[in-house]
Amino acid sequence: MDWKIFNRHPRASEIAEGLGIIPPNLALTPVREKRPYRSNWQHEEPVSREAITTAITQGQDLVSKKGKPYTAFDSGYGVRLGEISDGLLAIDVDGASAEPILKAICPDLPKSVSWTSGKPGRYQIAFQIPPEYREKLANFTRAVVREWKGLKTDTDELLEFRYNYCQSVLPPSYHPTTGRYSWVNSQQIQK
Repeated sequence: MDWKIFNRHPRASEIAEGLGIIPPNLALTPVREKRPYRSNWQHEEPVSREAITTAITQGQDLVSKKGKPYTAFDSGYGVRLGEISDGLLAIDVDGASAEPILKAICPDLPKSVSWTSGKPGRYQIAFQIPPEYREKLANFTRAVVREWKGLKTDTDELLEFRYNYCQSVLPPSYHPTTGRYSWVNSQQIQK
């Protein structure tokens, strides 16, 4: 499906309704396709669910660099990771060759909230870091792992740990290749 910001997404109502299962302690940022677009989104106050809903369903009136008015629509939202969301850490398994590395690093990884873009071998899993461990992660933003104890990812695949000043797009937001992000295990986002 080809979507452009000048049109309300055909699944706009469904995407906005998906906000209903996201706990209020998680900070969100609106996205267009997979990207946050607001300047300074990593440091601003969390955007309200109402503002995100409006940007998805009704759009925002803007003015182009050439002075022409237009309406821009958002296609979803991402969760801001780290301290702003009470210590939420996301692990991005970006390709099938990254999974053996994740299993080698974390052999007893518990089941948790997870979602996928629908691309084969790609999913994310999230964990709430207990308060007593967060100080050690105060300066941690992200780490990319391509090799671990003899295991290597394919060229265009990786394992990524995301925390402060990072975001991950949540279901049922629009994905430009597959059309949507979907829950693998929502557990109602562990409300």
